[in-house]
Formats: sequence, C-alpha cells, structure tokens
Amino acid sequence: LYDGLVPNLLKEGPPLALYLGIYEALKSLLLRNTELAPVFCYLAAGAVGECVGSVVRVPAEAIKSTRQADGSVTVAGAVAKNFGDCKGRSNLIRAWSVAVVRDVPFG
Repeated sequence: LYDGLVPNLLKEGPPLALYLGIYEALKSLLLRNTELAPVFCYLAAGAVGECVGSVVRVPAEAIKSTRQADGSVTVAGAVAKNFGDCKGRSNLIRAWSVAVVRDVPFG
C-alpha cells in the first residue's frame, strides 16, 4: 500500500511548500499594501506561487518519467539524462512552459 510513498513525498512536498509559502506571504502583502480587490490578490498570489513551485516540480516529474519509461535507469542516470545534455535541458524548458500554462490557472 505504501510502496512509492517516500519518493512521491519528496517529489511533491517541496513544490507544495513553496507554493503555499509564497501564496500566503504574497496574498497578505497584496491585501495590506494595495487597493486591488481581494480576489485579484488571491489570483496573483496563486499564479506566482505556482510559477515558483513549478521550477522544482517539473524537474522532479521529468526524473520520475525517465525512471518509469526505462526501469533500468537509476535516479542518478535520470538526473544526468535530464540535466546533462542540451536536449534534456531543452525538454525541461518545454515541459516547464507547458506546466506553467496548465498550473497557473489552477493555482
């Protein structure tokens, strides 16, 4: 039942902590220091939080996907494949742009 729980917590925990921390801090700052309607403060804070969280989430997803696609690849091998060459970094940037388009409206 709990097989794979720790890697998922390591993959999802830091981006979620970044999102929530930035969201709450920016929301409070905007509500105190601007004349924006509260809903716009919430939307802006959520968008910024998702953008920052995705910087950590997307590489973790890429490493997970690489491992799932080829079970013989180690975590270190997946990191090297995604960060070690120009093609891997290019794929990460493309994946990040898609994730931002998907996640920012959600956040």
